[in-house]
Amino acid sequence: MPPAEPFKLWETSPFADRAAGGVLAFAPKIRLSDCTLRDGEQQAGIVFTCADKIKIARALDAAGVYEIEAGTPASSAEDCDAVAAIAHDGLRAKVSALARARKDDVDLVAKTGAWGVRLSLPISPIQRASKIKLDDEQYLALAREITSYGKERGLHVIFSPYDTTRCELDFLKRLLETLQRDQTVDRVWLGGIQAKPVKRLGISFTGNFVRSTGSGTIAGEAPLYGPMSFPYATGSIYYDFLRIGRLTAQLQRTYYSEQIVPGNNFSANLLTIAWMRSF
Repeated sequence: MPPAEPFKLWETSPFADRAAGGVLAFAPKIRLSDCTLRDGEQQAGIVFTCADKIKIARALDAAGVYEIEAGTPASSAEDCDAVAAIAHDGLRAKVSALARARKDDVDLVAKTGAWGVRLSLPISPIQRASKIKLDDEQYLALAREITSYGKERGLHVIFSPYDTTRCELDFLKRLLETLQRDQTVDRVWLGGIQAKPVKRLGISFTGNFVRSTGSGTIAGEAPLYGPMSFPYATGSIYYDFLRIGRLTAQLQRTYYSEQIVPGNNFSANLLTIAWMRSF
């Protein structure tokens, strides 16, 4: 029999493992965003009643989940009512809901009293061509318009340009630069690239970017001094030694930048060297 897999406290995407060069660095304070009530219900044969959703939301809140994605109000009147019930149930957890890049969808989310809106808009060329029929300029215009509208409605805006693993990196960069300039998004996730120039040698670069408009949040904490940026980048290099394991060196660079009180700005470096071996 093959040896049992070692116990993993955190289960992550294999793409994340590869991009990080085998070394995953977590922030000192981790907040969980749970999508059971939205993505979980998309499983074939699964249908939650309003009572089911409230019960699950309360259990997630009791477990200490920071954010609950409660559903998709535009999908049905029942789901809209369930999101509203959860948003007004007095939970400690933040309550968000999914919306397409449509103002009427955003209006429904705002109507429920949810804290945030998750705007979903595919970015890969194949999905844009076959599903939403938008070229580059039309996509950027819609992203700017719908995120700005979400802020106008008083919502925490989380933009999801999904299918990023199949998009052009230059266009993804244009999108992020546009949203940063316009300050219409509170949270955007980014990906990375990996190369193997020779056998057993790997090099990767990953990045993440968070932007607060001053009315939103950074990692859940209310900003005090206006618009702020919190980007960080991680570069890794590793080498796989036959039979004895992988040696990895990883350097992470973090910046914190405020526009109003620049005296609070800082940057930091974190160097990690790790040796890993499977047993």
